[in-house]
Amino acid sequence: MLFELAISLVTTFLAPVQNQQPSPKTQVIYVKESREPCTGVAPMECLQIKGVNDSTWGSLYTNIVGFKYIPGYRYKLKVKITQVKNPPADGSSVKYTLTKVLEKKKVQTARVSGNATQWASVAGKKWSLIKMGDTELTESNIWLEFDNATKRFHGKGGCNNVMGSYKAASDKITFSKAASTMMACSDEKVMQRESAFLQQIGDHTFNYEVTGQTLNLSENGKVVLTFSLQDKEDKKENAVAPDASQWAFIASKKWNVIKLGDSTLTQSGIWLEFDTDKKRFHGKGGCNSISGGYNATKDQITFTQAISTRMACMDVNIMRRESEFLKLIGGHTYRYDVADQTLNLYQNGKIVVMFGMQDK
Repeated sequence: MLFELAISLVTTFLAPVQNQQPSPKTQVIYVKESREPCTGVAPMECLQIKGVNDSTWGSLYTNIVGFKYIPGYRYKLKVKITQVKNPPADGSSVKYTLTKVLEKKKVQTARVSGNATQWASVAGKKWSLIKMGDTELTESNIWLEFDNATKRFHGKGGCNNVMGSYKAASDKITFSKAASTMMACSDEKVMQRESAFLQQIGDHTFNYEVTGQTLNLSENGKVVLTFSLQDKEDKKENAVAPDASQWAFIASKKWNVIKLGDSTLTQSGIWLEFDTDKKRFHGKGGCNSISGGYNATKDQITFTQAISTRMACMDVNIMRRESEFLKLIGGHTYRYDVADQTLNLYQNGKIVVMFGMQDK
């Protein structure tokens, strides 16, 4: 989606099949006044950039040579974009070099509003639902966690994983884009309660109050959801060995990409298969054959840098999507789960890749 992916893609795949370095490209870009959390080889903060005709910002996982960034200013830059020959495994295949600063404007960044101390007691903790409406709940298995850096929440709806965005201001919290995985559970009551919970929080604004170890969400003066603070599981648990039976199932199937970021795909032509003995994956990126290594724990998977053949396809959109997919998985760690007939990869509680199951 980002223009730099398109540039990287075109220069990589449309180049003649000789050891010839592609010519540098000149591009005008905007640089946002604030960095945003991102995950490359490790969690970090990335510059946010977009092209002149782009409507959304994207993370730049490298620096702009010759550019001195000062937070609080929005920049319009002319840059030279050069394809890097034989980049290191953890390095970018594209080099950005500043040609000229076309514009530099001071931007007033939004101040944190509301009771920061109160919200600090909410964010980063696990909150289990103990009451919904007038119904007391025991071991509902519905819980939420809030990430203050990304303004996202994730958790469980009782059966499926749930996730979305939020904004906290003063004594109010607004939920948006609440979504869930699509696993069907055998207990119909659990599914009904999950559906009611998602409907309750989806695109709603509540007053919130923290009392001791209780978080109350109110609407029209009435408490509609009550959560209790719960100790998080020991993070070391994430390092335990993967479920052998689950991975035997994963390895027996072909996994087709049906969602990439916010885009739902039909017949994407992107798929992976996993070899649990060799800890390798292979598949198609839409145009080229791709392969690499992986390591899995109980609920996390780490991909090595993915490699691909260098066939040039006529459809630029397919090539752009292939480049986006390779960049998304290469050298990254994600939380994963298998829900019904989907394999889902998560980052900060949000599904970034969803695969649909297919028999080999």
